[in-house]
Amino acid sequence: MELNGEREEDNYSEGDEEDQESEPCPCLFCKSEQSSAAATLDHCREEHLVDLPRIATQLHYDHYSCIKLINYIRKQVCCS
Repeated sequence: MELNGEREEDNYSEGDEEDQESEPCPCLFCKSEQSSAAATLDHCREEHLVDLPRIATQLHYDHYSCIKLINYIRKQVCCS
């Protein structure tokens, strides 16, 4: 889509992604909160022995399937 002669994708800067990455991110399995999503994934791998990126790769999950998996885990942990 074009907006004022520029493509919409061109309006986003890499800084936007960095801002999202630096927001605190809660663990899916405990009350721990890490400084970024990457730090939370490391925490899950080290503390809970759950490697979500590896699982997603092995199951050939796309982005949408990964979100569904994360939401499923949240629901199961919340209800238990």
